[in-house]
Amino acid sequence: MTVVLGSEVSLNLMPQPWEKAVQIALEGDVGALKLLLSRVIPQARPKDDPIVLEDIKPDMSLSDRAARVSALIASGEISPGDGAVVLRALGSEARILEVSELQTRITLLEARLS
Repeated sequence: MTVVLGSEVSLNLMPQPWEKAVQIALEGDVGALKLLLSRVIPQARPKDDPIVLEDIKPDMSLSDRAARVSALIASGEISPGDGAVVLRALGSEARILEVSELQTRITLLEARLS
């Protein structure tokens, strides 16, 4: 698509491949139309509702919390998908705690050596 301003100045507003895609879409090609829309309109992503687990307390150990989540999945109180999300979060928490503990130990060892 080119816009002509006056008799000599023109602006190319759309690169050549896009011009062709628009032309094909306007001619009825559904695939080209989908391509254009996917680039212009962001894909709607599902919004997850919060997962409320009243039985799981912050003072419980990670293994106790994971076991409780597994029991809730097995009993049908939460969906397997929601349970998987919570278990992944617990796994992330475990890795964060491991790294934090290792950093503390390394700092203590370095202090002893110096």
